Amino acid sequence: MVTANHAALIEQVDVLQEIVDSSDGLGLEDLYYGIVKEAISHHKKSVQASRLQVLHTILCVMHPISDTVLAQLAKTTVEVVALVLRNLHAVMYKADDGMIYTYHASFADYILQDATTATAFNPYCNPGKHHEILAMRCYEIMEEQLCFNICSLESSFIKDVEVPDLQKRIEDRINNTLQYAVFQWMAHVNLTSGLHEVIQKKPQDFVEKLFLFWIEVINLLNGRREGMQMFDMLTAWIDSVSDWKSNTIIE
Repeated sequence: MVTANHAALIEQVDVLQEIVDSSDGLGLEDLYYGIVKEAISHHKKSVQASRLQVLHTILCVMHPISDTVLAQLAKTTVEVVALVLRNLHAVMYKADDGMIYTYHASFADYILQDATTATAFNPYCNPGKHHEILAMRCYEIMEEQLCFNICSLESSFIKDVEVPDLQKRIEDRINNTLQYAVFQWMAHVNLTSGLHEVIQKKPQDFVEKLFLFWIEVINLLNGRREGMQMFDMLTAWIDSVSDWKSNTIIE
């Protein structure tokens, strides 16, 4: 059954597709620029920067996320997220599943081009730099929330399937933001524009302080396959940082 909300989404996608198909590119960019400027610009630079952070995070996350997770990743409030979504209703929406989506891929392509503009308002996003911001934010979240025996299990000798309220403990102790950070932080590291000085210092810290807690959460969330992929990225990252340091010392 097609709901009224779903029908409206389809109609909006069709409208944008018609614009894309009939546009020479420049007209579409002018349209997007006007929409974003009207929605984001503010006379206070801090307010405008916060709104842009929300927009850029929506377009750089590894999969659709909720407004709560978005607010925590962007270091803002749910109210600011709601305002940005409301102002950008022409190009993005919050679906029935609570996740945030854009109507058309061309909008992300427009914002993520790392361009410059002659006007005072610049809506564009350098993807590599923003992935760096998200990688660091995910690391901060893990530092803040990961801990030994995060679900307070009474004994390590009891199998997880034998803990009657384990699912409730997981929901209470491992929120969606932490889940995102645990599974996606290395993906963001791999998409950074380069090895930032702060990120260069993280491999040893992660192995010494967070690795065992990270493995525990991966296991509790039944994410072993994803965990192995992350582990492969982690080892490659550690090797790349070691090579970078060695080359820097030699130079």
